[in-house]
Amino acid sequence: MEKFCLKVGFNERQTATLISGKPLFYEGELYSEEHKRKFTTERAGFQVVKDPKDRSKLALAINGQLIGEWFREQLGRLFSSVKKTVEPLRRGKARHYKQYQREDSKFVFWADQNHLHLSRWSSECF
Repeated sequence: MEKFCLKVGFNERQTATLISGKPLFYEGELYSEEHKRKFTTERAGFQVVKDPKDRSKLALAINGQLIGEWFREQLGRLFSSVKKTVEPLRRGKARHYKQYQREDSKFVFWADQNHLHLSRWSSECF
């Protein structure tokens, strides 16, 4: 659990507080290894709890929610906000897809028949 807390973005002092079972209030960025990105939190409560699926293991909770679920929820919010605010850029004849870019985003999204794709923005995309 200690290594996980450090990977997420807590410093050693914060990690020690969590490992001791005490709650910790935190505001800043948290890294999800599963999603390979950082998410921002504002004044959230963290605590190490027993994993509800396997009571012999520990889990990190944010405001009472397991952190893995919280990361998935945040990613879902990101994608839903991007889907609502994207603008079509062009239609590629060779690949048969549309590209979208949100003006304040560093990513380019495009959809083909079956998938929504995400790529880091670069001038080579256009």
